[in-house]
Amino acid sequence: MAGCGPHYQLPPDRQAWTLCVAVALGVAVVVLAVVLERKGSELKQALANITQLQDENMVLKAEMVRQQEQLRDLQSSRDKLQLQNRLLQEQLQDMKSQHSGGSRLPAVSLSLLALLLPGMLCL
Repeated sequence: MAGCGPHYQLPPDRQAWTLCVAVALGVAVVVLAVVLERKGSELKQALANITQLQDENMVLKAEMVRQQEQLRDLQSSRDKLQLQNRLLQEQLQDMKSQHSGGSRLPAVSLSLLALLLPGMLCL
């Protein structure tokens, strides 16, 4: 094997040359196999990471949808309460106006109660 190095003369016989080429190819195959195995492991890990991120993404999307629905419900409740508040303020203003004019009416009109009661029961 003394003739296999890069600074040596070509081996004098064909058998030694064939042996050197075979050894060099064998080493190259082993090195390539190690590199490919390492890259394969890296790719498997990357795929596992992608799969995990996709799963987490699905969970986060579901949570986002749930929170959006909750936000819509809360906004709807807020809108109903704001309407009730406005109607009560108007009723209070009407009562103050009527009271200052000397008129005596019930504290809360039946029509206002009929309007507000179903909304209060739904909350």
